[in-house]
Amino acid sequence: MNIKSVLKVSPFTTALTRALKKDACRLHCQVTDDGSIYVCNGYFAVKLMRDEYDAFVRPVSQRDAGNWVLSESRELMNIQPIDVEACVVDAHKAAAYKVTAAPLLFELNRQKKNAVQLSCFYSEDGDFVSAYNIAYNSIISPTLERKSGGQISPMVVYIAENDPIAIILPIRIKDKPGISRAVRGWFTEENEAQSQKDNTVEKLRRRIEELGTAERQAAENKRFLERDNEGLRQEYAKLHTDCRELQDKIDALTAALASKDSEIAALTERLNAQPEAQAQDTADKSQPKDKAAALVKKLAALPNVTATVKGAQTAAPVVWLSGDTNAHKDAIEKLGGKWSGKRSAWYFKIS
Repeated sequence: MNIKSVLKVSPFTTALTRALKKDACRLHCQVTDDGSIYVCNGYFAVKLMRDEYDAFVRPVSQRDAGNWVLSESRELMNIQPIDVEACVVDAHKAAAYKVTAAPLLFELNRQKKNAVQLSCFYSEDGDFVSAYNIAYNSIISPTLERKSGGQISPMVVYIAENDPIAIILPIRIKDKPGISRAVRGWFTEENEAQSQKDNTVEKLRRRIEELGTAERQAAENKRFLERDNEGLRQEYAKLHTDCRELQDKIDALTAALASKDSEIAALTERLNAQPEAQAQDTADKSQPKDKAAALVKKLAALPNVTATVKGAQTAAPVVWLSGDTNAHKDAIEKLGGKWSGKRSAWYFKIS
């Protein structure tokens, strides 16, 4: 299959090859029991099919897929390859928030040789902004769903629900607060309103400090002036009243902000609430291999269907079905089976 044919069905782009050529100082490759090929260059990791590997990675590695490590195009015999599959699985488990791409680009370094363009993403439910090298983000189709665990957590890209095919490491933007502010401002107008509220509160606080200073000065002058100076007493009383009024406004505004914070917290709690069935799944302490064995036992009841476990000792075994599966399509779907168009077979991914 040539590169044009692969590009028609693959979620990856030719930017993957360019990124590997540019930053392939050390390349890790891993082949799992189910035939998936994982490749990592230290900045991102991808899960590939055989034809995708041949189209995108072989031009860089100049060798077959396997469990190896390359450094400057030389194979390192004494270096243990990274468990790239486990890294992808761990990042998937931590990716709690959906992130959305912002149509804004930022330059990380103004020096021409080291200039890096940042592709920024915003998470509404997580309320954070994360940034990634656009060269790495562009290796995968922009239409695929992306999730992350936070601003400095890897971004996980999904080909289907709960089926990650790539992770991309972030770039810290903590010292560049203008980036986060610009991205948030693109997605919501509430930040502008909040900023105006913050400015109003700050002005009121400064005014209170100014009036407090004036009040202290008036009290100091009062001690040196005659006690019966009616004009000075009236000025002092007026300053005191102004301070009280301003304090009442501050208290009212603070209460209103607290009420909004409570509403946001309640909404966040609702958004983060997990379905009951998922909570039961989380409480399940069974080992993946035991779950796979239990599933195979259930599938044995389907006539003329054979179940085969791939990667039984790993953290994510896969059960593949063969035989007369079409006659039992409804039963397989009810048990949670998924159809692999590439392999033309039903499978169950155990976690």
